[in-house]
Amino acid sequence: MSPAPATLTAGSALLSGLSLDGVADVPTATGTVQMLESSMSSLALSGGIELTVTQDGHTFATKTSALDFSGNVVLYTTQISGACSACR
Repeated sequence: MSPAPATLTAGSALLSGLSLDGVADVPTATGTVQMLESSMSSLALSGGIELTVTQDGHTFATKTSALDFSGNVVLYTTQISGACSACR
């Protein structure tokens, strides 16, 4: 199986009960990748959400207006960026 890099973008994200848990070794199709592991009680994404996956030269995309996750949410990421409106 070939790698399938994915990108998730959203206009805004609300991460409730966020805990940065450290670096995790995550198995992938091409070997282990170190990713930042975060856990939270809920994650709400809104505003032009798009998930793009590229594999074998083909790009697939899907869009939605909102995504809500609750319970024991765990997020693994190699990169995260954005502006923090609640940070001071």
